[in-house]
Amino acid sequence: MKHNDDNFLLDQLKTGDVAAYEQLFKRYYKLLNLHAYYILKDEMEAEDQVQSLFIEIWDKQLYHHIRSSVKSYLYTAIKNKCLIALEKKKVNNKRLNRYVSTL
Repeated sequence: MKHNDDNFLLDQLKTGDVAAYEQLFKRYYKLLNLHAYYILKDEMEAEDQVQSLFIEIWDKQLYHHIRSSVKSYLYTAIKNKCLIALEKKKVNNKRLNRYVSTL
């Protein structure tokens, strides 16, 4: 098995290997940023969401939940995080508009 194979990295992650986590981060960070930017249309917000995802993966040990391919998991996870962020923004904008209209 090749050392740069996602499944190998996943197995290493499950043993708590920080180097595997760093490798995964380096491999997917830019791609996930592009994917997030495509959804959010905001470069800084996209970066924040991707960084947040990687932090959650490590802190909450979400890598134990990956059953499909690592790439599919990451793409789905960042898409969901971005959609949730858009929904929160929409709700906050509605609240702000209601507040402003009462002034």
